[in-house]
Amino acid sequence: MPDIDADKSHSTRLIFTVLAITAALAALALARPILSALGATCLALALYVGIRDVVAVVFRALTRHRASWHSLLAVAAVTFSTVAISFRCFAQPARLAWSDGLAVALGMLIHLLLDECFSIDLEGARLKRSFGTALKLFDYRRPVATALMAGATLLVMPWMPRWPF
Repeated sequence: MPDIDADKSHSTRLIFTVLAITAALAALALARPILSALGATCLALALYVGIRDVVAVVFRALTRHRASWHSLLAVAAVTFSTVAISFRCFAQPARLAWSDGLAVALGMLIHLLLDECFSIDLEGARLKRSFGTALKLFDYRRPVATALMAGATLLVMPWMPRWPF
């Protein structure tokens, strides 16, 4: 799993670029029967620029590296969102939707564990300042962000299928 909350991350640029291209292509496909070719093209271009250059900048401004997104609460939020999207938007069976969510959770947990492992300096036999910032229950220093993430996690729960296993 990439560090989407790192401001200079190549992964962040790639993710927002892919989202922007996907939204622009979807807009072209869906708006073409309704709008003129010029109108659909303008809508697609606006979505592309808006997502890649506006939403990405706002996301970077609102997130801090190893803050809210580096927590078990974030793992739960992303896992539950993945399950709900897989089940509701892609019409996957409950078992497959949960498998998708668990795969994402595993990737996030591995990422957090590796971040913690790299916070240990074995040569100097010391813990770096970043130790303990990657794998935590929630972001203790940012209660508003934590509350918003917890709220989003609770809001997505009714959209999830029952546990099939």
